[in-house]
Amino acid sequence: MDPPKPRIPYAILECRSAGIKVIMVAGDQPPTAAAIAKEVNIISRELITNEDLIKANPDLNWFTVSEKSDSLIVHGDRILEFFEKSFVENRESPDFYLRQQVKKPYCIFPSTTPAQKLQIVDACQKSGQIVAATGDGVNNSPAIKKADIGVSMNLSGSDVTKDAADMILLDDDFDSIVLGVEEGRKIFDNLKKSVVYLLTSNMTEIVPFLAFIILLLPLPLSSIYMLVLQVGTDIWPAISLAYEEAELDVMTRKPRKKTDHLCSLKLVTIAYFQMGQLESAAGFLGYYTMLNYFGFPVTELFRLANTSGQKPKKDDFKNDNINPKTNKPDPYFNSALYEAAGNQYDCRINKNGAKSIQNDINWQLVTDGNYDLRKFFLKLQ
Repeated sequence: MDPPKPRIPYAILECRSAGIKVIMVAGDQPPTAAAIAKEVNIISRELITNEDLIKANPDLNWFTVSEKSDSLIVHGDRILEFFEKSFVENRESPDFYLRQQVKKPYCIFPSTTPAQKLQIVDACQKSGQIVAATGDGVNNSPAIKKADIGVSMNLSGSDVTKDAADMILLDDDFDSIVLGVEEGRKIFDNLKKSVVYLLTSNMTEIVPFLAFIILLLPLPLSSIYMLVLQVGTDIWPAISLAYEEAELDVMTRKPRKKTDHLCSLKLVTIAYFQMGQLESAAGFLGYYTMLNYFGFPVTELFRLANTSGQKPKKDDFKNDNINPKTNKPDPYFNSALYEAAGNQYDCRINKNGAKSIQNDINWQLVTDGNYDLRKFFLKLQ
């Protein structure tokens, strides 16, 4: 006696909820295979199989009953009949009927030979399915080699089967395959999260430079600071996302399609044009708010990056400079411009002196932060 492991029925149900169909291909006789399949939930206990219908009414045609039934028990000899029937009816493919059978929701194939197991795997692949084949004996080796991923047992598996397999189960437990599927989906999800985070943050870093080039907005951060943010703040959160726990619905989703890539068009669209734009808008809101607070209205920021002005005194951030015209403290009074104009409030009297301190701000130069830029852009009247 070799009873199923206790976790197998639950693993089969978990496979079904994840959109993975389990097909039992065995060398046992049909009654034994059907009993095991129902015990481990490959076929639900309440379902009536094609063999049950024929047993209740022997006059029924096996092919007719099998076409209408969703739960099938297909003896290995029937596979040869499928091929013969396809040849007689001149179908487009010899395995036409076999491909129809493997598409059923519930099916088991008892009393099969190694060649028939290979044909079943081939029929599943031709139906557009990704096939994983498991087994431990030498007779399973052709099917394991043919499958998209072959899985061999470690403890009970033969050397031939292990050589043909892509993966070996160390504990010989089918539940480990289900855990592997869950782990693979979790890794794929976490990689997508990391990619979305990096693409989104890249957009918020690209937009200010585009605004600087196109709209001539002053750069909020220099290139050096941007690199510091890129290296210091982007990498570590992206790495931490790779260690996220699996989502609650990770094993209730359908398997992704062959055409689904890690970085898909949908992902790029959401990262760049939805989340990236929202973050960029939030950043610009803070940028406009702070510059407006320090004396730069929003409407005056456009084309400000290439505007010339009169350089004030270095480190002159005082707000109590006395304006000679009003004799009151004026935070926007440029004392350097006043002195260059010959201590004249009217710059028109000595325009050459005023123009002697005319300069352009390099918004990417850190040292320009030593000057009060509000006083830099005072206009000559």
